[in-house]
Amino acid sequence: MNLWQQNYDPAGNIWLSSLIASLPILFFFFALIKLKLKGYVAASWTVVIALAVALLFYKMPVDHALASVVYGFFYGLWPIAWIIIAAVFVYKISVKTGQF
Repeated sequence: MNLWQQNYDPAGNIWLSSLIASLPILFFFFALIKLKLKGYVAASWTVVIALAVALLFYKMPVDHALASVVYGFFYGLWPIAWIIIAAVFVYKISVKTGQF
């Protein structure tokens, strides 16, 4: 991977740069509330938009951007998996003890 230094104000205006950086999360809320998309569909489109913002607006190298997507996927997957494992464990204990 090559070295890349992020420019925090690529538009030359902090407010415009902040607005463009917030496009993915604004789209996520719009897709859930107005478009009534399912969560995983809205999240998938949000990842695509965030990737486009990183590549086109922030001029992030493709390998860094894709590595960030993979890292974010696994970073988010671990807490979800941990909650599911804990819930199954508690369910099995409650069934075995007759509490459920």
